[in-house]
This record gives sequence, C-alpha cells and structure tokens, in this order.
Amino acid sequence: MPTSTRRFAIAVAAITLVGLHPGVAAAQTMLTLPKVNEDRRTDEQKQADAEKKKALDEAYRKAGESIPEPKTKFDPWKNTR
Repeated sequence: MPTSTRRFAIAVAAITLVGLHPGVAAAQTMLTLPKVNEDRRTDEQKQADAEKKKALDEAYRKAGESIPEPKTKFDPWKNTR
C-alpha cells in the first residue's frame, strides 16, 4: 500500500472516530421533553393532580404496610454452604 493511501486511510479512520464520539456521548444523556402544556393548566387541574398523587402515595404506603414480615430471613446461599 502506498504511503499516501495509508495516510489517507488513517485520516479517514480518525475523522470517523472523532465524528462518532459526540453521538455516543449524547446517547448516554437523559433526554427530557419540555413540558409545553404545564403553563396552560388551571389551578383546579393542578390541585386535582396533587390530590390524585397524594391518594396514590397513601395507597402505596398502605399496601406496603399490609405485607407481613417473613419469619425467617431468606438466604440465597443456603444450599451452597
């Protein structure tokens, strides 16, 4: 392979790697969409959503309390010892 062709191949490979790097970094960030309709909501709608969230949280808390504690602690390595 001639020297000029080899240099060109190395340059193309380097440019490709540098060009792909920002795409990889952008894929790791969490993309969030802007809340467009948040400002258009009325106070009644916001209050209703807050009440729904509070009721949901309370139901979640009650459901967690109804789960009984196990009498024996679970040991996943029990059979291997």
